[in-house]
Amino acid sequence: MHILIIPSDHFVTEKSPFASIFQYEQAKALKNVGHSVGVVSVGFITLRYLFNKYPYKKFEQINNINIYRKYKRLLFVHRFIPFLYLNFKYKKLFKNEVKNYIKKHGKPDIIHAHNFLYAGFFALHIKEKYNIPFVLTEHSTGFARGLVRKELDKKIKEICQQASALTCVSSPFKKLLENRYEFKFS
Repeated sequence: MHILIIPSDHFVTEKSPFASIFQYEQAKALKNVGHSVGVVSVGFITLRYLFNKYPYKKFEQINNINIYRKYKRLLFVHRFIPFLYLNFKYKKLFKNEVKNYIKKHGKPDIIHAHNFLYAGFFALHIKEKYNIPFVLTEHSTGFARGLVRKELDKKIKEICQQASALTCVSSPFKKLLENRYEFKFS
């Protein structure tokens, strides 16, 4: 099976070697049992690196896992940018990278998105454009801490409806998400 993993954060870079480490370990485990695995990671480089380099490889193959990255500098503090605008910018980066990935490696059989924001939005786009099913694992403590705005609930519910499976990282978190979105999480 050909699996494409979409993290919602940077993916194992020189400056952030532990970014998306869970997804990297998952990719290695899937590869070790015989699956074809790829990763498409997009995002923004924060102001912390405004005057410093943020080196990363746009494409690399580690342990036969094809990894595509595209990160752009962001000149504003992330949390002060309206979500829909930021999501639009993320999606623009993502569309190009996933198109490159599919062109070189073919359509994956399934997508594994990690987090509703932003990977879930990307997975929904892939399903609509390429008819590729997706599963989603939610990790973000932002839901439990009340940081995910209610205005996003409609889109998140749409992602829930379209996902082939929904999982999260703990039982208490599962209850919280099921109560908020009225969908079953594994």
